[in-house]
Amino acid sequence: MIDQRIIELEYYINHIDDFTLDIIAEKMLISTKQLSRLLKTWDEEGLIDYTPGRGRGNKMKIEILRDIQTEIINDIERNIDMMNVKDLQKVLQQPWRHNAFVKLQEIVDDKISEEVIEDSNELIEWVHQMPENLHPAHINDYLGAQLSHQFFDTLYRVSATGKIIRSLVSVDEWKDDALHIHLKKQVKLSDGSLLTAMDVKDSLDYCGSEECPFAALFSEIEHIEVINDFYLIINFSKRPKYFKYLLSQKYSAIYRLIDAHTLIGSGPYQLYELSEDSLTIRYNLFYRGHLPDIERIKYLNKRSEKNHFDSYKKDNNEVVYINIGEEFLLFNPHKKLSIKQREYISRIFMETMEEFTETEINRDVANTTLDEKVKLDVKNQILRPLKVVVNSQTKVFFEAMQRRLLKDDIQLLFIEMDYLEYINTNLMALDVDFVWMYENYHSLQPYKTIDLLRQCKFQEWYGQLTEGYKIMNDLYYKENDAPSNVGYQYLKRLTQKNLYLPIRKVRRKIYVDTFTKNIDALPYGIVNYIDVILDKKAIRN
Repeated sequence: MIDQRIIELEYYINHIDDFTLDIIAEKMLISTKQLSRLLKTWDEEGLIDYTPGRGRGNKMKIEILRDIQTEIINDIERNIDMMNVKDLQKVLQQPWRHNAFVKLQEIVDDKISEEVIEDSNELIEWVHQMPENLHPAHINDYLGAQLSHQFFDTLYRVSATGKIIRSLVSVDEWKDDALHIHLKKQVKLSDGSLLTAMDVKDSLDYCGSEECPFAALFSEIEHIEVINDFYLIINFSKRPKYFKYLLSQKYSAIYRLIDAHTLIGSGPYQLYELSEDSLTIRYNLFYRGHLPDIERIKYLNKRSEKNHFDSYKKDNNEVVYINIGEEFLLFNPHKKLSIKQREYISRIFMETMEEFTETEINRDVANTTLDEKVKLDVKNQILRPLKVVVNSQTKVFFEAMQRRLLKDDIQLLFIEMDYLEYINTNLMALDVDFVWMYENYHSLQPYKTIDLLRQCKFQEWYGQLTEGYKIMNDLYYKENDAPSNVGYQYLKRLTQKNLYLPIRKVRRKIYVDTFTKNIDALPYGIVNYIDVILDKKAIRN
């Protein structure tokens, strides 16, 4: 077969003025010696006419003599049965002409649809239901976040050490109140087309539209200018704080809308099949990074009788627990309860929880006791009924807490609403003293605090209070302190004032085969499938 690197050569000599050996070698990521040898070989094979640029003023000349792209595609068609998925990925990454690429894609699609994926290269996840919406700005559970992570890339991402690093961005720069972004070139969507600045503009424009639940976060964008295919400028009314972190979040993922129901992205996987009982994703062959060991991931509805979840559990006893969020008790800061009163209520809450359920809870609180005299003084000061939000899942628990409080002559009144009504009702509109809250937020600081103050229900009570507002909006607030320390100290003060009480981590189970290794959890309960390793030796044994 013809060396496919000649396609790169053809592209560069047609798109670079006054090209030199050094320039082309750098673009092809090889040394000038390697390139020189390749050019001589291709010249001898009659593929090119190569004249080295010897002497001052004599330019190197390269002329392509044959239709190499058509010849390579014919070679691929003849040898497709001997090529694996990773071979095909390398082929598709080349800068093909449009008509040649269309032909090649047909060949590859036929190969992929015929390919039988071994069970060992497939991973199964069991979920409660299939997602209703695959749009990254409309995810409302860990599965939506997981799929968004597989399908789409974001402009930036947060590293394991908490650094904001570029993902789709090549170079960026703040100039006054505008963020200038240059995109990485040759990033391809799952249909093989190039991702462009217009795709970024369209994605971010939607984020700021009325249809998007996160529109308020993007309200400071005045307009977005597309300068060329890979350069855009985001203009703001004033320079916002933590905006690059905002652009690392799944709701600001970059995609292209193909039709009313179809979005494509540049992530490692793409949608393969979807039904009410299952959803399957598979390799995106145009992904610019390394392909994962897992070729296909199948999500099965555990409630569907067709899927036989109980029998699957018997045969697959390896379980991995993934943190997907945290539960905490949050007090209304606008209510007149003292620190000691909030401590008393927290203590009764934790006592009820220990009696009510066998669970891993916050032992620092559960193992503390209130002095009996202090306890008597505190309960005597609570002269009005306390109020809390309850739903069908929490009502039985709060009835137990209600009985416990009655022993101290304190009433607990319920404001009953279903979960959706609670989500859609601002906490400021609820006349309650505390809520049992669940949130899915970043595990690292300052992002944990930013998430709470920016995109969680927590911010409805605390976002406009002085310190929370300054953390999110004042560029010069505690500018000499590390942002992670500012976030940590903020939640520490709330804890000391008994306004915020972490209760327990919320986890989900993943059933895996014993040969599946390196299952790491990212923030928000996302599994980093691209780094999962299939132990081939264990599979064979």
